Amino acid sequence: MKFLSTGKPQGLLKLLIFGIVSLFVGLGLAITPANADSVGEEFPDAVTGNVRIEGEPVQGVGISLEGEGYSAATVTDERGRYFIGVPVRGVYQVTIDESTLPSTEVGVEGGATQEVEFQGFPGFLWQFALISANLFHGVDLSETDVKDSIEMAGSRPMLILHGDIDQRLDYQSSVDFYEYAKSVGAEIKLETFENADHTEGMLTETDRYAKVLSDFFNQNLVD
Repeated sequence: MKFLSTGKPQGLLKLLIFGIVSLFVGLGLAITPANADSVGEEFPDAVTGNVRIEGEPVQGVGISLEGEGYSAATVTDERGRYFIGVPVRGVYQVTIDESTLPSTEVGVEGGATQEVEFQGFPGFLWQFALISANLFHGVDLSETDVKDSIEMAGSRPMLILHGDIDQRLDYQSSVDFYEYAKSVGAEIKLETFENADHTEGMLTETDRYAKVLSDFFNQNLVD
């Protein structure tokens, strides 16, 4: 496991992160309210994530963090989520306690300890998104389940554009999103930009990126 998964071997522990991230995701550093089992709620930034095995959340998995003169630990909640607030945006070592996994046969790709580093995403934007979704649509993004959201989209078309060497949100997350959407009959398309970071495809393949977007909007927006 990379904590954000790659590949699909049987029993692979997969940490799936969906949404905006403020810190580089090896485990996923995101700005989010402390609805998961949490520590460090008083800090403005946090390491957050969701531990799943074969798509199912795993409760009670130990997660610890150390770096920048700070350390903390927590466990995942009933939805597999955890939240560790951090005092500064820096480099942290995040460790999953393998002894708390439900099976000794579950593999942790990339090692049980991985490094996460702030990549410059301003945390206030995530807070703005949370407030806006709640204010204008009555939706609590921190409580929104990805699978439920896909199913609720119904016949609305979806488009994902993602670089396959993303350092913020693991590319496999988009693959998992796409495959689940297809499994429930959603109309969805995944455009992969090879050797590109998060949205770097707009720079490495500008014409293609623009065409994919314009074609999608032209086909699906109603006058």
